[in-house]
Amino acid sequence: MTQRAVYKNDVLDAAPVMLKGYFSVDKTADTFLYLLFFNRGVAFVNGFCLSRYRKEGPQSSLYVPANLLENGENTVEVFETEEFKEPVVTFKNYIDLG
Repeated sequence: MTQRAVYKNDVLDAAPVMLKGYFSVDKTADTFLYLLFFNRGVAFVNGFCLSRYRKEGPQSSLYVPANLLENGENTVEVFETEEFKEPVVTFKNYIDLG
């Protein structure tokens, strides 16, 4: 399972910024959130704070437990404190510890 959430926001070139995106799930399962285009901030799924993240690591992905996800539409929010390349996150069913 690989799924991308694309953010829709009027101001994408200013930081800090809070971005909100939507993604759909057919069947809930443990998954991992990848923030490849972001530098430093905090990630949320369905209002639950997953973790802080940094481009430098130590991890390359954030764990999203199945019980945080709902069948149908879900939200992902990213509070980015620095610049970012693209407002896109990816969900995958495997972990990358960097």
